[in-house]
Amino acid sequence: MSIWVRDWVYRVIKPFLTQLKNRLGNIKLVYMGGATVRFTNAEGVSNDILTNSVNKNGILRLTPEDACVNFNGDNVGYLYIELPPEVATYTMMQLNLQVYIYKGNKSFEAHISGYNHSTPYWYNVTARRKQENNVKDQFKVVRFARRTKDGGDPDNSDDKSKFMLILGEADTNWVYAKIAIMESVFSHQSATPDVWNTGWKIYTQDSIADDVEIDSVKNL
Repeated sequence: MSIWVRDWVYRVIKPFLTQLKNRLGNIKLVYMGGATVRFTNAEGVSNDILTNSVNKNGILRLTPEDACVNFNGDNVGYLYIELPPEVATYTMMQLNLQVYIYKGNKSFEAHISGYNHSTPYWYNVTARRKQENNVKDQFKVVRFARRTKDGGDPDNSDDKSKFMLILGEADTNWVYAKIAIMESVFSHQSATPDVWNTGWKIYTQDSIADDVEIDSVKNL
C-alpha cells in the first residue's frame, strides 16, 4: 500500500470510524493493517452485523441480511416466509414487509407482528397493510403457522417448532415479485442479531403441507 493511501487511512478513515465507534458505544475498533478495519463486540468477537442493527434497552432494530427474494417470471402459490430459528425463542416481533409485483404494478407494505412462544404457538398476532397500490384481495391473507420439525410427530405440539408466515392463496401469482423484510423490531428474550440476521427462507408453494399447523389467520 502506498504511503499516500496509508496516510489517508490514518488521517481520514480511522478518525471517522473512531467517532462512529464512540457513538455506538461498547464496541471496539480494531485496525488490521492495510485498509482493513473490523468492529468487535465487548468480548472481542468480530460481528459484522453490528453495522446493520441497533440493539438498545432490550429492543433490536434490524434489517435481516437474507430476508428477501427476487422472483423471475411467474411464481404461483402461497408465499412462505420461514423464520430463522428451528425452535421457538420467546421473541416478540414486528416485521416490516415490503412487496413489489411487476404484473399490474402492484405493491404494498405491511406490518406483521406476533410472539413465538415455546408452547409452541403464535400469540398476540396482528397484521395490517400500511400502504398499497393496485393490490387485490388475493394478497391480503396472512397465516401465522408452524412446521413440524424433521422426524417430529405432526400430532404432538411439542414437535412443532419452525415458525413461519404464509401469505396469499394457492392461485396467487407473485410474478417478478421483489419481497423484503426491512427494518423490523425484535424484543424480549432472544433479541440478538445472531438469531435474526440470517436463516430466513422466502418461497412459493402450491399447497399448505400436512406438517404445517396454522395458529391464526389475519387479513391485511
